[in-house]
Amino acid sequence: MKNEKNVDATDDSLNKKKSKSEIPSRKIATAQLGIEVGANWQNNFNHIQVPASSGAALQQKSLRLKSLLQDSSQNSIDLKTNTNSLSLLNKEIDKQLSTLKSYLKLHYFGQSVDWDTIYSQYGLTSNNNTPNKTGYMLPKDNGLRQAAMDTLINKLQEANNPVANQVYGLNSWQNLQTQHRDLWAASQQYRSNSSNYSLQGDILVKEIKAELLNLRRTMSMVYNKTDFARQKRAIGFLKESL
Repeated sequence: MKNEKNVDATDDSLNKKKSKSEIPSRKIATAQLGIEVGANWQNNFNHIQVPASSGAALQQKSLRLKSLLQDSSQNSIDLKTNTNSLSLLNKEIDKQLSTLKSYLKLHYFGQSVDWDTIYSQYGLTSNNNTPNKTGYMLPKDNGLRQAAMDTLINKLQEANNPVANQVYGLNSWQNLQTQHRDLWAASQQYRSNSSNYSLQGDILVKEIKAELLNLRRTMSMVYNKTDFARQKRAIGFLKESL
């Protein structure tokens, strides 16, 4: 009797592992399986009743997952493009910053000045522990950089600012800040979208897999062992390509 119980338990464990192995691990494959099985269930197996589920519902949910994954993929492409654009813009900003400092050094040439005070008025901070005329930069963090550029532009807008009317003065910096602000805002949105897509996708995958497993278990009770394998294949399970 004890041995029979152990055999039953082993068979049950093997069946559970087998049923899970028939559900793909990749999200897009899960969506494709749900669409196919849902359609077949609705059209050819509507006699199979599963509580709180149906072929139409499974198909609709799987189509939502597929659409979500497509949106997520496009969002990743857009984020990569945005990241590259932001990187190039930051290099341009850093290059123009060198020009700004050249303007200031020329303006204060021959004078004994406190560079730490002057550069801080333009939103620049020292990137090392030994401040000097060349070691001042805008923050690398894009959020902090945007705030520092506010300080820089406010300084350039002061009356009689020695740099404002230069070729790479106020107008040029306002244009750079607008580009940076727009790209940084877009970057934050893309990253937020990515998190939301991932979360929504995980929820849908979990629900779809649960419905597929429940359908399979119900079918195992409706059909005998021999017919069960054939009907599983007919409804869409056991696809080797998955």
